Formats: sequence, C-alpha cells, structure tokens
Amino acid sequence: MAVKKKQDKKEGSANYASSYSELKTSGPESLYLIWGEEDYLSRQFANAILDRCIPSGSSDFGYACFDGAEFNVKAFLDFAETPPFMTERSYCELRNVDFGQLEDYEKDKISELFSDPPEYCSIVVLYYAQSSPDSRSKVIKNLRENGKELVFNEQDSSSLVKWITKRFASYGKEISPQTALYLMERSGRSMRTLINEIAKTAAYSEGKTIAAGDINTVTDKIDEGEVFVLADQITAGNFNLAFDNFSRISSLPSFEAIPFIALLASQFRRLYCAKTTGDYQKVMQYTGAKEFAAKKAVSSSRRLSAEYLSKTIVLCADADFAIKSSVNDEKTVLKNLILDLCNA
Repeated sequence: MAVKKKQDKKEGSANYASSYSELKTSGPESLYLIWGEEDYLSRQFANAILDRCIPSGSSDFGYACFDGAEFNVKAFLDFAETPPFMTERSYCELRNVDFGQLEDYEKDKISELFSDPPEYCSIVVLYYAQSSPDSRSKVIKNLRENGKELVFNEQDSSSLVKWITKRFASYGKEISPQTALYLMERSGRSMRTLINEIAKTAAYSEGKTIAAGDINTVTDKIDEGEVFVLADQITAGNFNLAFDNFSRISSLPSFEAIPFIALLASQFRRLYCAKTTGDYQKVMQYTGAKEFAAKKAVSSSRRLSAEYLSKTIVLCADADFAIKSSVNDEKTVLKNLILDLCNA
C-alpha cells in the first residue's frame, strides 16, 4: 500500500483548472475528500478521476459506488482491499456517507484503511452541497490527514464568465463578458442552473452572438433585492413580514424554486462570511458582493451568531436537495424552509 504525505490545508475554494491539470499530469491519488457548495464541480472532478482510473470502453469491474444510508462497510472494505480485475486501477466512491452513524469497530476499520490506502485504488469521499464532512469525526480527520481535500465553492465572476463563454462556444455561439454577467444577474451563480439557461438561450438565439434580448426572452428574472430583504426579515425576527413577503414572491409568474433558494442561501453565506471575518473587503472578495452590500452584511451580522448562520446555509442546502430529488412538493418544501429558517 502507498504511504501518503500529510497534505497542507488551505482555506477557501479549490481552483478547478489547476486541480484538473495536476490530475492530468500526475494521475489520480489514492484518497480524496471532495465537497463544497458548487457540487457541479465536485461531480465533474470525481468523474475526471473515474475516467483516469477506468478509461471509457474498458472493463467496469473496477468500479464501485456506495451511497449515503445504504453504505455497506464490509462491501466497501472488500472492494477497496481487492486488486482490480482487467483494469490498472479501481475506483470507489463514497457519496454523502455519515461516518458518525457507524459502529465504533467499523469506524476503526475505515480509519485503518485511510491511514494506508491501497495504491491500486482511488477512493473518493464525495459530499454534495446539501451535506458536508463532519470535522469532529475520527474517520474524516484521518481522511484529511492522509488524502487530498478539494473544496469547490461558488466560483468568482471572472471564472464564471470564462466558463459561460466556453459553454456557449460548445453550441457554436459567442457571448461577450458583459452579456455573460447579465445572464448571471438574471439566473444566479449556480453552475447547475446556468447550464440549463445556457442551453435554452443557445437554442432560441438565431444569431451567432448571444444578445441580452435573447436572455430576456428565455430566462426568468430573479429580483435579488427582494430575496435579500426577505433574508433580512428572517434574521431580524420579523416572521409575519417574512411569510407575507415569501407568499408574494412565490406567487410571481417568473418564480422558480431552485434559483430562489440559491439567492437566499447566497445572502446567508454573505452574512456568515461577514460574521466570521468582520471585514467587508473579504466579503467582497469571497462572495462577489458589491461594496455597499458587503458593508451592510458586516453591520447586519453583528447581531447574529456564526452557529445560526451556518445552520441557515444547511437548511437551504437541504431544501435544494429535497426539491431536486423530485419526490417532494416544491411549495411544501419552501414553506417548511421559511418556517425552519424563522425558528433556527
């Protein structure tokens, strides 16, 4: 088995381009912890590792995925400790696993494996945006000690503009940086949401160059100001006003649940950043907020606790996942979200 060096941990979001370049040049590592609010990038990077381990067209005997509550510890250990058959490397993904729910002896077995991961297998512990690794867990501590951690958070405006430009180019379309920013203003900064809006806009546009008018026609305007006012009403304890405001916003013809949750979560993330740093310039740097909004966030965050703001972000992520799972009624999920936020 391969002996791993301790990883240097850096705060903030991982750079996808440089991480991907490292993967392409040096090959996959034996152990990864991948998570963050921009789970589109988390999924893309996990797929890139899988492609390096099991190239397209080769045998799939070297692939295994264990998901959440269905995680079978014995099956995982058996797979990870067995050399691959018909492939050079094997790939094993643990998706949204809560190690805290395991028996002590199971935690010890996994920790032992993570301390000395097999060199022929890439084990990827992946958390989507609705969940995150429990830093108190012995297993997670061991994973961070011996593996490579990548945190993919919301991308900055410059990176998103470049990405939007490339996505439109794949449809044979061009878009200016200003128009790309305009698309983000209307549709939010979630890459998953933007993928759908780009596809719709590219299909509608008859010209080679995307214009603001094309975006206006096929995308729905999200009024960030109204959603941010709602967040302020919630954090200020004005619950009746918050519910009335939510009812009005959700009844608008252009209302969509996922972009709404994304905007609400972005405001709580802005407040959390303001609370934990106390520096409006860092709020601008990390969240993309304008100076006025960043200063307002710092001022508003003084009356709130970091624990409370962290909980609101988790609640938004849970609601987002509940709607995307396609088994939940959107209106019920959103009403419960507002109620939970008010009682957090």
